[in-house]
Amino acid sequence: MNARLFWLRLFWVCPLLALPLAAQSDLSSYLGPGILSPGVGNLGDRSGQQVDLRFWGGVNAVYSTNLQPLTTDAQGNLIRVPNLIGTSANLGAYGGHHWQHAQLGLSYMGNYIYYPQEPTYDGTNQSLTLGLTVQYSSRVVFDLHVSGAVLSQGTGAVADAAAAGGSLNGPQLFDSRASYANVTGSMTLIQSPRTSYTFGAGASANYYQSSELASASSYHLNASARHRLSLSNSIGASYTYAAQTGTGFSDQIQSFAGQYFGNFARFWTVSVSGGISLSHVNQSLTLQLPVIGADGSVTLQSFPAQSATRNFYPTGSAELRRQFQRASASVSYNRSVGAGNGLFLAGINESAAAGISYTGIRKWNFGIDGHYATTASLGQPPGKTTWYGGGTGVTYEIARYTHLSARFNVGHYDFPGAGYNRLTEQATLGIAFSSGTIPLSLW
Repeated sequence: MNARLFWLRLFWVCPLLALPLAAQSDLSSYLGPGILSPGVGNLGDRSGQQVDLRFWGGVNAVYSTNLQPLTTDAQGNLIRVPNLIGTSANLGAYGGHHWQHAQLGLSYMGNYIYYPQEPTYDGTNQSLTLGLTVQYSSRVVFDLHVSGAVLSQGTGAVADAAAAGGSLNGPQLFDSRASYANVTGSMTLIQSPRTSYTFGAGASANYYQSSELASASSYHLNASARHRLSLSNSIGASYTYAAQTGTGFSDQIQSFAGQYFGNFARFWTVSVSGGISLSHVNQSLTLQLPVIGADGSVTLQSFPAQSATRNFYPTGSAELRRQFQRASASVSYNRSVGAGNGLFLAGINESAAAGISYTGIRKWNFGIDGHYATTASLGQPPGKTTWYGGGTGVTYEIARYTHLSARFNVGHYDFPGAGYNRLTEQATLGIAFSSGTIPLSLW
């Protein structure tokens, strides 16, 4: 699929979902305790605070180790690039904007990395997450959430931002050009101060430039009901239907879940969802898919068409979040059935994440985060991939509007059935420029 056509098809619906901002009531806490809106949520918050839209730019020195593009040598073995030194130009924006009856949240990070000695591995990385919440009347609220990424590297600050924004499906094994996008719109009907109903729809796509990886697109429909039990506790139930298609295969998924949302000890919020998903996978054509051998070689193998298979899988999510005056901390877990990671057609995706951001010292911002993710194949080829890693970063205001920025990322990729594993690292150090009276909060 042409990349430009891919983006046009996916995002043409966005203007239709951004309804007029005319409204007749306030946006405050319309879903009850512990529930983030499916539009803005906490998007654009930094270190426990809502901040106005802020733009920044800068330059970095970059050191990358063990890049893994999906290219092979004359013997068919994967080529690994051990050490690269380069520079990057960076742009970003984060924060939010409030109208009387609407709220916008934004998080964007992008760079272009240049390796003078190995220009083959130059590339751009972009990650965008956008949320909009509009209270159209006292009983109707509209939400829009858009996330997308264009990546040439699977590890680094931009890839981490794309994962946090919901663009990626499971661990990305290769540092090869890929595009991801997700658009979701929903409407919430507020029956009473205690009860609300939400109906939504969305579309997503994963596009890989390499013809050896499996691109796919999908759409989903969802409905949920939520009821406030008290000032600090709410319960709910949800249903989602999703359909995914790719060359020669399809997957239909129905998910049912119960939900709990709560606040405790003033600043802690918790959300828990648990249920079951029914997956119906159908491979209608014989497919040529890459298989990694124990010696690191990559070969294309034929996987014949298979009859449809149906299976039930437990699914769910949980998040614990703490907002301080100048810091925020969160821990989350998610298990879902959906798109694969390019190597697999469809998979059971499981992930966990934790992070802390602190801006309590006048000129400093500190951040640290960790991630774990697996994708278990539901179709062909069989197998399971695992990724874990994390990053830490700091910014320091050395002069007015001028900030020192440093970050270190590490990621470990494992494909046990193929004997494949690698450790990759990236370190950056540079200068960022941004106006504002508080420290630049990138991490």
